[in-house]
Amino acid sequence: MAWFRYFKSTEVISSSVINTNYSYPLSKRTLSSFIPVDTVSQGSWLFANISEYDISSYLDSNLEKQTDDTSYLVVYEKGDNFYPVKCVIEGLNIYFQAYENHVALEPISGLYCIYYNTPNIRKINQVNNGGDTEYQVNLASSNPYYGFSAEVNIYSFLISVGSSTNYNFSFVNSATDWNNGVTEKVGAKTTFKITGPNLIVKGNKGPDFGKIKILASPNIKHEPGFVYTMDWVDVEEIVDCFSNQLEENVVLYETNNLRNVDYFVEIENLSQKNISSTNNKIKLTSFSFSYNPYLNIAKENINKDVHRYNQSGGVS
Repeated sequence: MAWFRYFKSTEVISSSVINTNYSYPLSKRTLSSFIPVDTVSQGSWLFANISEYDISSYLDSNLEKQTDDTSYLVVYEKGDNFYPVKCVIEGLNIYFQAYENHVALEPISGLYCIYYNTPNIRKINQVNNGGDTEYQVNLASSNPYYGFSAEVNIYSFLISVGSSTNYNFSFVNSATDWNNGVTEKVGAKTTFKITGPNLIVKGNKGPDFGKIKILASPNIKHEPGFVYTMDWVDVEEIVDCFSNQLEENVVLYETNNLRNVDYFVEIENLSQKNISSTNNKIKLTSFSFSYNPYLNIAKENINKDVHRYNQSGGVS
């Protein structure tokens, strides 16, 4: 099995001389390939649930377990090439950025892999090793693959009104009830699908705006062809879109407490409205969520040729 390699921080690297004193991570798990429903743009945040796996830790020279948030790295492997990507563990998930655009309805051309049990592996930088681009631990400078929780955009999958995407608004009776996301008709509805656990709905507020009801029903089975129903819901919220002044493209509803499953969302324009509002107008502009590719994590592979030691440069 091909294995990502790098240099310890103590190695001397030169653009004119090739250094072959490589180090290798101890452990590796491959994430399953996937076919995105819509195109996933380069830099978008993807995630996988790692609650069953011990990723951010390692065994020191005394074989004692230590927690270390520098000890893992996500690498996109494509043919014989290895491309580290920015990553971070937050809660039960490991978040990482897409290395390249993944085109809708086509299998991704590489595989994402998690390397771990390797102190300082997330602190690598690119180096020129005898004319080849490789990677070396650098403890003194900023590290492009060392992600922070605050950098993760859990709402990075944005769908605007008018988007020609699979995930999209479906306006019921669009010819009569809706005009570019706008309606004044009581009872007008729109629906769309997302993957949990995060959702933002944006639209306008103003002095002539009404109230909407938002329902989110989970598809627990996550099976192709599964028919969504509203027999049970995880979300049922009333949102007042009234404001004394016009506010454009603002957050109407936000949650990050959904489950890691598909959801069917329904929004309805209600007859009730704020007592100060002059109309039942509603304008929706977009929704955004965290795209879940439902990645399976393969069994652990261990590089048995690696000799590990407890030193700042990592393993060798």
